Amino acid sequence: MIYDKIAETDQCEFKQELETGKPKSWLKTVCAFANGHGGVIVFGVRNDIETYSFDIVKATYYDRPHKPFESEGFVSFGLATRQGKLTNAGVLMADQWILRQNRIFCTRWNGQTKASSIKDALDDHEYEGCLLRLLNRGKDFVETHNEIGWTKTPDSRIEEPSYAPRAVEEAMVNALIHRDYLNGGAEVTIFVYDDRLEITSPGSKVDGPLPPEVDVTKITSQRRNPIIADLFQRLGFMERRGSGLRKIREETARCANYREEFLPLFIDDGHTFTVILKNMNYQSKSKPDQVTDQVKRMLDVLGCDSSSALEIMERLSLSHRPSFRTTYLVPALNLGLIERTIPDKPNSRLQKYRRIR
Repeated sequence: MIYDKIAETDQCEFKQELETGKPKSWLKTVCAFANGHGGVIVFGVRNDIETYSFDIVKATYYDRPHKPFESEGFVSFGLATRQGKLTNAGVLMADQWILRQNRIFCTRWNGQTKASSIKDALDDHEYEGCLLRLLNRGKDFVETHNEIGWTKTPDSRIEEPSYAPRAVEEAMVNALIHRDYLNGGAEVTIFVYDDRLEITSPGSKVDGPLPPEVDVTKITSQRRNPIIADLFQRLGFMERRGSGLRKIREETARCANYREEFLPLFIDDGHTFTVILKNMNYQSKSKPDQVTDQVKRMLDVLGCDSSSALEIMERLSLSHRPSFRTTYLVPALNLGLIERTIPDKPNSRLQKYRRIR
């Protein structure tokens, strides 16, 4: 439903209800869409701005830019038209839960996958409503499961988080403002596993899927929801266009316990966009000589050769790349049993792996 334009447009119109006694009131719109470029009619949504409240937006605007949110801000920010009609951006920023897609699912899974023989989920929540509320609830959920270690110094201590809070916020902002809100069958998800955090948003990059090997310092971005992006920028949650992925890696690298294997990953499969943040305290809780059966199998099929991830997966009869990475590849790298042939470019399409003798 959410288009790059504001309000009801020539491709989107709100109707409070389906008037069965007055079919001409909405059939005219159907005919207009059929004779044009198509469109969407959303029934069950009133688009009069006085119907809804915007207390979260007003409070956030006062807390961050330290300015009162004046009534004319609804129009200048693109939340309403001068006729007092709610815009698409206004639907997403209202306190009330108007659009079904306007929610997030948060789960702390037990283990490194979604399935466990003991108990699948240790913590599970669903939040809906204003995008700013979703951002805050998502951050709070991750913070609950963000274990903070520390190293003592002569006069203080250095905190060592599992995930950099600022990187988490940046990933959450990207997921919410770049989400494809036309996709009603998927949600923004925050999945916390033992060894990683995954934040997934429906919709690939607007200007084409992210290449596997990409310099995140040189990414240009076309915004799917520009009005929402502009509002988040005014509120201080965003910097310039195309800097989000670079920011995620920079903030993670600033942590005292950061190592090269904790480099955040970005996966764009053409349908969803996922940010993976490694748990930087996970290995510190494991025995360094603990070699799982999966790692042993991978070492056996790897032998003395240098092989790509796809070649190793084929020998293991595996097809799910994320599971292979988290269960086989990453543990072997962290235990120092294998190494990359191109260590300075971990995401290179030419990357291969070999056993360390």
